[in-house]
Amino acid sequence: MEKGLKTLDDAICLEDAPHFVLEYLESKSYLRLIWKRKPNTLEYKHAITHWFHHLQTQQAERTLFYNLKAGLISDEDKVWSEAFIKKLLPKSNLKKMASVIADNIYQRMLIQKMHTVNKTPQYQLQFFTNESEAYNWLLS
Repeated sequence: MEKGLKTLDDAICLEDAPHFVLEYLESKSYLRLIWKRKPNTLEYKHAITHWFHHLQTQQAERTLFYNLKAGLISDEDKVWSEAFIKKLLPKSNLKKMASVIADNIYQRMLIQKMHTVNKTPQYQLQFFTNESEAYNWLLS
């Protein structure tokens, strides 16, 4: 397990790909996506589509994106993400989303801007520099 990542003893690993890991903790209605490295466009869309599929099928209410290794996405991926967020996220049970990022103001601004496409999102979005704080906020 990577340094800084919380061990989820009862979590189910839904996918362990070269570029991401997706885990689900049913008792907490918690879905976690960990980027292992900066994804290319195809990898990014694959991971987000897979994440959303499990967000829907598991009816998860909390999610965490561990973005420390994700880097910045392309403009094309940003446009795709905004459409995804606007059309599909409102159909989910998502209540809280946490994003663990480094002190990268550009990454934070990019993620915030993508999530403002929904003028009144049904979920809260918060940013953290470590997963423990993010996890505690998600469960509060």
